[in-house]
Amino acid sequence: MRADVKQRLAEAAGKIGSGIIASQWRPLPMPPADHRYLVRRTESPDLAGVDRFRLLAEGVPAAAADMGEQTLVVIGADFGGGKEGFYILNDHAVPAAPRRGWGEELLDHDCAVLRQAP
Repeated sequence: MRADVKQRLAEAAGKIGSGIIASQWRPLPMPPADHRYLVRRTESPDLAGVDRFRLLAEGVPAAAADMGEQTLVVIGADFGGGKEGFYILNDHAVPAAPRRGWGEELLDHDCAVLRQAP
């Protein structure tokens, strides 16, 4: 994951919230191009029993009507206070515009984080 993506999520953590607010999808522009993704979080140490596709279909009616053109990105997170979990991001992938709505744009293709490791 790109470092600026992780930073944006950390900065927006209060808007994404916890508890009942965490289960709501919130719009959030994401780097590098500030495309608007919907984001929510789940507090769970792993993804066992977390059906990301069902969460999307039940929480975003437009996505449910067109699941084949959705992109989902799942990012591990430490929410502080011993709470771990995941951010789940969604956008409508537009096949005619490959630079729009593809979760691929959020990835760190150069593995910059590995180059920074001791």
